[in-house]
Formats: sequence, structure tokens, C-alpha cells
Amino acid sequence: MSVAAAVFGSWRVEAPAQPEPQPRPQPAPLLGAALAFAAGILLASRVWRPPVWWIAAAAFLLAAAAFFYQKSFYATPFSGKRRWLAHLLCLVALVFLGAVNLQLAEITAPCVEIENDERFARITDGREVVAEAYALRDSVPRASAFGGAAQLVDVAVSNVLDGNLSLPLKFSLRLNVYSQTNYSEQAEGSDHPVELQQFLYDERLRFPVKLRQPRNFKDPGAFDERGYLSQQGIAALGSVRADRVERLPGNSGIWWRMQLSAARRSLLARIHLLWKGEDGALLAALLIGDRTGLERETMVNYQRTGAYHILVVAGLKVGILALVVMWLLRRLRLNEWLATAATLLATLFYALPWKKSLPETVAKARAAEPASSVQTAAAATKETPYENLLGMKFVPAPIAGGPTS
Repeated sequence: MSVAAAVFGSWRVEAPAQPEPQPRPQPAPLLGAALAFAAGILLASRVWRPPVWWIAAAAFLLAAAAFFYQKSFYATPFSGKRRWLAHLLCLVALVFLGAVNLQLAEITAPCVEIENDERFARITDGREVVAEAYALRDSVPRASAFGGAAQLVDVAVSNVLDGNLSLPLKFSLRLNVYSQTNYSEQAEGSDHPVELQQFLYDERLRFPVKLRQPRNFKDPGAFDERGYLSQQGIAALGSVRADRVERLPGNSGIWWRMQLSAARRSLLARIHLLWKGEDGALLAALLIGDRTGLERETMVNYQRTGAYHILVVAGLKVGILALVVMWLLRRLRLNEWLATAATLLATLFYALPWKKSLPETVAKARAAEPASSVQTAAAATKETPYENLLGMKFVPAPIAGGPTS
């Protein structure tokens, strides 16, 4: 073989390298749904229409979307356009649903109906009435303004006695039960503190009380106490001495809530049995968000260091719990969907039993949302785009908690 053949004979003309195909962006319909719903809330805050109008418009658009989506399965030149039009109509329907969500939340606020009742206005003018109620949650210890012990408990009032008149009013009352007498009672010579026992969920109570409605100061930037209590369903405030509270026989609560309250009390008792004093109070706050045993100085120190969030049931704790449970179940060779469902149940059980009021329940449910969203998306598909995760996070929030929560 000649040198030229050796040099040029092995020469090949190589075809130019083909460019690698770029991955097509994956659709993220949940992000679009979240943005459309948010646009509806913004629209309703600017433009008021009767809720029936929003509902009727959304129903019409959803029906039209279903019609065009069904027609898109026929092999015609307009199939793709019909499917695109169906998606667009669904997004517009979500805008209207976001608008009606805001307006219905304003109309059905817990305290609106009772505050417009003339009888309620009469019994909250400072006169002493006798209220019959049951505890909505276990009472929370607090410092009394007059020394001694005090407890704060939310009760559901079912009947009010104004003299000889019985008023079947139903509203929620935040009651301050104190053991040390106030200044007016001290002047009368009754200055001996009484024993203060904890009030438990579902206990029926009867007590004399002077009711008042929450009020706001008119100073610029002042705390909106009235709105804060209204979000929790609290329509009135009152105080009563502990020895004037009468416990009545019977139950008025819900069975499963009684079991959750009992589980919470049992867990707290075991924590304080194993760890005494400040250590037990700190662990109770870290594990289940119970901060009633912490000293004020300890909480202030955590606030100053920016670590106060570890004393509440927040998304970080729920995420760690979900990670551990999911890893353990997958190591046990459990099906991915079953492991996801079991993990979601574990996170909800951890977040919900320690609730004290409706907004706190919503807050703790939202704490479980990030972990729940990631788990559900991971079980549904291995390639879920992050935009869908964002949509899955924000779409349920205004529906569950209301846009004003």
C-alpha cells in the first residue's frame, strides 16, 4: 500500500452532527388555574356583582367548555382550536369562581348575622346576663391583670337569660376566667383567690357575665382586634370569677373532637412526666406547638434570634415528618400511591389535632400543603413541572381558608 493510499484511503467524509432535540416545555395547567383564581379575587375586590351572577356565568362557561372539549375528539381541522378554546373557557370560569369565593366569604363571615341581631345588641350593652354554653376547646392558662391565675376559653353560647327573659341566641364567646378578685371586688372585701380548674372541651357551663362586643382603636395602624376575633368566629368578650362558673351535666360537642382533645391532653401529660419544668414546656412547644407553659422571657429570646417558628407547627416540621414517613414506607416496599396516602394521613394527623380555633386549623392545614403537594405530584408523575407544584400549593388555600383568612 502506497503512502498516499495509507493517508487518503482511510479518509471519510463525516456527516455534520445533528443538533440534539430541545425538550418541549411541559404544560402547567395548575399554575394557570391559580393565577385565574387570584385574578377573580382581585376582580371581586374592585367590582361588586351579585354572587348569583358569578355562579351563573361560571356554570355557563364550564358547560360551553365541556361542549367544545367533547367536539375536539372528532377528526376535523378545528379539533386543536376547540380544545384550546375549552381550556380558555375553563380559565375564565375560574376567574368568576374566584370572585364568588371572595364575596361569599364576606357575606358568610361568622359574626355578621349575630351582630345585626337587635337582641344581641341589647345583651352586650354592659348589663349582667346569665349564659349557658359549652367549651369549644380546652382552656389556656394566662397571666391575670390582677394577680393570681386566669384562663382563657372559647365557648359556644346556646342560651342567654336576661332577667326572666330567655333568649335562644347562638354565638361564640371568648371568656376570661380569673381566680383573683378585681379592684371593685377587693373594695367589697372579697379578696381571697379561689381555686382555678381547667375547663375541657365539651364541658357545659352556666355563668353570669357582662358581655361586650370587640372594639377597635381609631389610631392609624392600630391592631384590628375586631377583625381578628371575627375571623375566629368570636362575637363577644366577657370575664367571670372562677367560683361563679357552674358546670352542667351532659355533652354538647362532637365525638371525634373529644377524642382529639383527649389525645392532646394525654400527650402533654406524658411530655411533662418525662421532662420537668422548663424542659417539658419547651419540648411541648417544639413537638405539638403548645406554648402555654413557656415563660415570656423564653419566647422573647426565640423571637429576637429569629427562631420563633420552631415553637409552632409549621411547614418545616411537617415536611421533615413527611420525609421520614415516606422514606420508611418506601423502604418497606409499599406501593408508591399507598405510601403517599399514608404519609398524607400522618401529616394531617400531626397538624390538625392540636388546633384551637378555625383559623389555626386552616393555618396548620396550610402548613401541610407544601409536603402534600410534592407527595401527590411525585406519585402522579415523575416529571411534574415546578409550575404545577406552585399551582397545587396555592389553588386550595383561598378555597379552604377563605381569601380573608
